[in-house]
Amino acid sequence: GYRIVQRSCTSTGIPGWVPALVCYLVAPLVGHMPLRVGFMDPAVFSIWQQPLLVLTDAEFNGTVGFIVRDCGNYLIACYIGMTKPEIVQKALGRSRRSAILAGVAWIVLTASWSSMDVQFDSTLEANVADWPNYFDHWYPCRVLTEFLSVAMLVIFVGEGTVALRLLGRSLVGSFLVHMYIRPDIQGLIWWARPAGPLVQLALVFAIPVAYVATFGAAVQMLIMEAVKYTRAFT
Repeated sequence: GYRIVQRSCTSTGIPGWVPALVCYLVAPLVGHMPLRVGFMDPAVFSIWQQPLLVLTDAEFNGTVGFIVRDCGNYLIACYIGMTKPEIVQKALGRSRRSAILAGVAWIVLTASWSSMDVQFDSTLEANVADWPNYFDHWYPCRVLTEFLSVAMLVIFVGEGTVALRLLGRSLVGSFLVHMYIRPDIQGLIWWARPAGPLVQLALVFAIPVAYVATFGAAVQMLIMEAVKYTRAFT
């Protein structure tokens, strides 16, 4: 879908940032619309009663507005990467001092935003309770703050460590498999209470890493083999 948009813009002469801007403008209009599959019943969890659950959930956390905004983020990132590669290279090749300053700025910015904004509203349904005020009249400021925060994080991390690059290779596989195999992280953290908070905190990082390195890597390998198999017959 993203490639179709980019190729359409190229063939029509429309600047690549225009589709991203459209996404940002549309997002507030559907900002509080629950992310649900209209013809599926979210109260039914049995695949025997609702076979489509094999393919997708009936509802997801978040709203349509956040999905549209994420599309805008992706499109603007693709536009910058394709038209301004020197910016990306400069960010990845930053000095150690710049990386440390960017990391401090990212922490301060993220902490300040989290403390000043409403992160969760328990009076709303759980799937739409995150950042309930995101699309109010401060929406443009939030988008700009988020963009700046991501930029600081990219400069801080750079090309990442060997471990991060290894986990990043399994990103698509992890995304696909997590829809069907989901470890009960909250339950495991609760189970580890007798061991103390440090062990619980360690599990917060260890479980996702182990999941990506096993299930994610396995599915990623299957995807790559399927791509090779498909190319062999095309």
